Amino acid sequence: MTITIDDLFQVTNIVTLVARSLTPRDYLCFQRLNKSLYDDYLQGYSDLEYWDMKLVSMGLVESDAVVDEMDSGVEECDALTIFDRIKGFQKFNAKEVYKKFHRCFWSFIMKLYEGDLDGVFAAAAGCEDPVTRVELLRQIRRFNRCNRCSYELYVQVEEHLEELQERFLEELLVELGGIFDERDYKSGVKIVDAYVALGEQATLVEYVKKKIEYTESSLVRYTGIFDLDECQLDQESVRTIFKSFCSFLNEKIEVVDVMFADNLSVMVPYCESFFEEVVVPFIAERLEGEFVSNFPQMRSEYGTWNFSAPRKYTVEYLPDVYGILVDVFRSELRDSINGGPNFVDIVIENIHVLLQPLIVDEYLLKIEEVFKTQLADEFTHYNEETAKKQEERNGQIYETLRNKIGGTELMNEKNNFLSSFTRILQKKNTNGIGSSATAEEELKLMYDFNKLNDNLKNLQSLVSVDLCYKAIQRSETIIADICKLSAMRRLPAKAPAAKVEDLAPCLKAACQRVFKLLIQEMSVRHIKPGFEKAVHVLQNYNPQDINRLTSGAAAAAAAPTDPLIKFIELINIGDIILQMISIFFRDKLIAKKIVDKNKDFLNELIQTKKNFEMMLDDFVAEGLNIGINKLMDEILFVFNSNQLPEDFNPDPSTVKNREIKPSKCATMIVELLSNHFFLLTGATDKGTIDVFQQEVGERFFNEVVKNIKKNIISTDGAIFLICDLNYYYDFIANKLKQKQIIPLFAGLKTVGQIFLVSNKDSKELGKMICDVGKFQGIFTQEEIYEFVQRRADWSRVRKDVERVMYGLAVSDCIIM
Repeated sequence: MTITIDDLFQVTNIVTLVARSLTPRDYLCFQRLNKSLYDDYLQGYSDLEYWDMKLVSMGLVESDAVVDEMDSGVEECDALTIFDRIKGFQKFNAKEVYKKFHRCFWSFIMKLYEGDLDGVFAAAAGCEDPVTRVELLRQIRRFNRCNRCSYELYVQVEEHLEELQERFLEELLVELGGIFDERDYKSGVKIVDAYVALGEQATLVEYVKKKIEYTESSLVRYTGIFDLDECQLDQESVRTIFKSFCSFLNEKIEVVDVMFADNLSVMVPYCESFFEEVVVPFIAERLEGEFVSNFPQMRSEYGTWNFSAPRKYTVEYLPDVYGILVDVFRSELRDSINGGPNFVDIVIENIHVLLQPLIVDEYLLKIEEVFKTQLADEFTHYNEETAKKQEERNGQIYETLRNKIGGTELMNEKNNFLSSFTRILQKKNTNGIGSSATAEEELKLMYDFNKLNDNLKNLQSLVSVDLCYKAIQRSETIIADICKLSAMRRLPAKAPAAKVEDLAPCLKAACQRVFKLLIQEMSVRHIKPGFEKAVHVLQNYNPQDINRLTSGAAAAAAAPTDPLIKFIELINIGDIILQMISIFFRDKLIAKKIVDKNKDFLNELIQTKKNFEMMLDDFVAEGLNIGINKLMDEILFVFNSNQLPEDFNPDPSTVKNREIKPSKCATMIVELLSNHFFLLTGATDKGTIDVFQQEVGERFFNEVVKNIKKNIISTDGAIFLICDLNYYYDFIANKLKQKQIIPLFAGLKTVGQIFLVSNKDSKELGKMICDVGKFQGIFTQEEIYEFVQRRADWSRVRKDVERVMYGLAVSDCIIM
């Protein structure tokens, strides 16, 4: 069967598709092709759908509420204004509305279709302005969307429209070049607006950057930033150079603000390029190398480190250069309309970002290397000097110690010194290093320090407070320098974030490494050798040998105290050093959030500090053990004399009237512990206190276990046992806060539950004993079984408990 054209035109969908693919002119001809075809398919609703489709594809909205302004007596529109005047239509008049757009745009469509690009702008009256021409191109492109069903026409128009746009933009760039040559920047505003309207910002920005290009030779007239005779940074020269950079940028800001206003971001990317290609290379080049000639000696004639000496490597001055750079640009760089309200902040953030490679790859590595060398050299030198003078000082120790009245004066001096040291760090943390507000406190600190050092200098100087104090000062200076590099305040929320990795973690890690170097070098090269010698003296001390010495009564009385006093004095020195480190750690590292003690408890730095504390704690552990033994004896006495049988096994008739609270014994025990646990607070270092409290806590735990095992506990009395155990746990967890022993008391707290189970649930009790995990893994099943045996009703529940635990009870066994 042969299908004819007439047959195809009998199908509604085919007729509709053919009609919609035609241009308006061809569509009108198609309607006149056949009266029957017109009557059946191309009139009425089908005809309205064709014109409706055209208008909707142009972005107009179909609505019954639309009022056509042109039907209201408004004058005829042109291609530039018609889309503003007519934004919607009603379906019944879609064809009439389309006619209005057709009259405005069809001549442009035909010129573009035929490739007559020169005639497009010429055909539009009053279209000489660049912004007006851009608007015309946009409106033609919008109208051409209604020709998408006519594929050949649509594509040809789009291609020629793109070609016309490219030619137009090239002409604008040529005109813009003339504007720059004549410095008539206001005339370029319309060209900028045209580019922005067409979305060609990137091309325009690149062109403008080339027109206001910069060269290092034209900017940098001064190259020397160091005083080579003094091996110091010439800050005035640095400031002058950075001001010249700033002046150059201020000139460009004026140009860009006039031309671009806030339409297009030009100044921020321009500044990024300027710093990357000029400023940072300038800084990096001048901070290479070291001071070779005229470099002064780093140690004074007395053998102590001269911390005010110049730095050896030029890169060590990077924080100072960075500080001047930020200060100059924050104060001298003018605000920019184009750069936005946070322009200066963004520029300084870019400085911070672009200096990262120099900071990470050069400065941080070099400063750690220099600091480690300084510490090793000075501690080694001190040890050598001490060894040479050992014999001379040994002869003077005896007389000096004999005249010592007691430790009270020394302790007061030590506390005064540490108090002053704390205030100084706090002042520095608030006002900055070298602030005049700390002058009086500095004077007081040095007075207390010299007075303390004068009292200690006649002792066997195994450890030097002076040297350790200056080493801490040096590390403080280095960390303060590093922190200058992260002194940038956070940008406002609306400011664009830097597209690079945050430098803050790297700087924090560097500060932590400096502190770690301080601890390690001080420990290995100075503190540990000194204490090892002191321990050796103490270990070799024998009172019987003393009795065989001189027969003089005074000498015999004084001699036995000599090694002990030396050791105690050394412990005082170690305690001072440890507290200085702790104060420094708290006020500099924690206060500045270099270390978060709540989140970084596994941090290697904290572990290093703890190891240092533990090393010193070992030397006082034996004396503390004596005190712990005395305390345990007293606790045992309270248990034996005040833990009454009816505390945990009360008379059933009195239980209901008894208040549920800790027993008198528990209250006395906790009060006793509270008085002794915190006895050392303020008298010695935290590490020593921790060791003391942990040891007491562990031994107290064992005493509580023994106390439970020697008491009979009834189901009614279980609640009072639990109350006591909770009381102990609350004290340990919330007041003592020693993490190492909290799990012990957490496990102990759950033990009370096995006495609370009724004898009617004896099998459930057996299951509870088998669940070792319920007791925090502190007790074995055998230990829990020992606790259960203290139940008042043990004889009644024993059979069921053992059957659950072992599969059978003892009574089930038969002796053959």
